[in-house]
Amino acid sequence: MRLLGEGDYGQTYLVQDQQKLDNSLCVIKQIKPKSKNPVLLHEVKRLFEEEAQIIFNQGSHNQIPAILDEFEENQDFYLVQEYVEGNSLNYEIDQGKFDEDEAKKLLEDVLQILTFVHREVLHLDIKPSNLIRRSDGKIVLIDFGSLKQLSSVTLNDHKQLIITRFVGTHGYMPKEQYTRNPNPSNDLYALGMTVVHALTGLFPAEIG
Repeated sequence: MRLLGEGDYGQTYLVQDQQKLDNSLCVIKQIKPKSKNPVLLHEVKRLFEEEAQIIFNQGSHNQIPAILDEFEENQDFYLVQEYVEGNSLNYEIDQGKFDEDEAKKLLEDVLQILTFVHREVLHLDIKPSNLIRRSDGKIVLIDFGSLKQLSSVTLNDHKQLIITRFVGTHGYMPKEQYTRNPNPSNDLYALGMTVVHALTGLFPAEIG
């Protein structure tokens, strides 16, 4: 139907499932590996399937989009997810700064999602554009950064897998995330900076 977003990792599309009677909408996320080296592709495929399975398990939470399918085509990898209709937190912040009660409610909503998520995985890219206000008023957490990371996996001279680019968004993630040794506190920091953005209307990088 249309392109939803793109980056170094690949593209995200809004699509219509024509095999369903209601032609329901869903999202396809394309992950493009850095190299077509057969050894690298084999390892990226293994990691992709592992990450997809982890996120599939997360989809049992009502505020995380369910994974509907995953597949490989032309040496790129694709994840099919439930489409969540609503406005991003970026849109809401553009309409006006949050007051204290709205900020507390946002924190409570996202923290209970992270309590569930952190049992198995980290998100690594929490920011306003990855938080969607669904029609029922609940916040939905989208776009796990761990899958984006696969596009920057390559092989060194010793045929070992290395990650050449960090995952996350400048201003929202803590400095230690640049070391590529993340932990759950990184997501909490990013959530904190997201709330600061909501309260002030300023991007975290603009705050001196």
